[in-house]
Amino acid sequence: MLGLSVGRTGAGVLLVATAPLVFVSSSYVSNDASGILAGGLVLLAGALAWRHPGRWVTPGLALVGLFVASLKAVDLLAVVVASALLALAAWSAPGSQDRPPFRAVVTRWSRSGGALLVGGLVSALGWVLASRQLGLIDPVDVPTWAVLRGSANGFTVVVREATSMWTPLTGAATPFRSSSGLTSAESARTANLAPVLATVLVYVTLAGGLSGLFVAPRRWFHWVGLVTVPALFVGGVAMGYVMHYSYKIDPSVGSRYGLALAPFLVLALVGAVRGRWTVWGLWALGFLTLIMNCYFMLGT
Repeated sequence: MLGLSVGRTGAGVLLVATAPLVFVSSSYVSNDASGILAGGLVLLAGALAWRHPGRWVTPGLALVGLFVASLKAVDLLAVVVASALLALAAWSAPGSQDRPPFRAVVTRWSRSGGALLVGGLVSALGWVLASRQLGLIDPVDVPTWAVLRGSANGFTVVVREATSMWTPLTGAATPFRSSSGLTSAESARTANLAPVLATVLVYVTLAGGLSGLFVAPRRWFHWVGLVTVPALFVGGVAMGYVMHYSYKIDPSVGSRYGLALAPFLVLALVGAVRGRWTVWGLWALGFLTLIMNCYFMLGT
């Protein structure tokens, strides 16, 4: 549908499925486990709307936005990124002029990306209003959050913590963790090898996401990466500041909040790589990640 070979698509699926943070989020009861589903569903719906437009697009994407944001509010990030990508698609639609009229672009976008964004915003705002009306305790007064007020926190702390959003596949705070700095009871081998694996995964995915900076002309997968990478950081800053401003706490922005955008990064990567051996290298990295995660789990 997007012109990617089975080999590239399979390598991307393997990288996502075997990533340390995905392993962790899928191993216990947590709404973080919905992140990959949310991001993948938004990608699928957006791709279908782009390649097979029709009367179904507006209601279909609105329902997808409603569903995705209802899984977890932070999954709205995937909706925003997909909406921005559909805006770029509307700007460069086949048959349009070099500089299409702004109104025409808005009209095209409103039927696809606009509907997706509205659905996501309605769902997210609905959850906020419902939680405020149904909540028995004001979140500001939750005793467990007192520990997050024990040190100085402010906007610069939020900016620093938001950089963790660039590691949506690897920032798992677990015994077989990867790039997390938290300590845990684990073997020396795990402590030494896990960060190596994490570093490789982070550099490879970010390189794929930013590859569009170094080529011309850019294709659709370059734009996927160029929109996703800054959106991860900006989204982390926005979310962290809202939590800090609302509850006067250190928001502790973590990689898991970016899980819904992990499929976007990997899609940009598998689309941008060139050469058969590079694709085989992604397969090898995926299998290595699977083997090492299993080793980390069994060895702790």
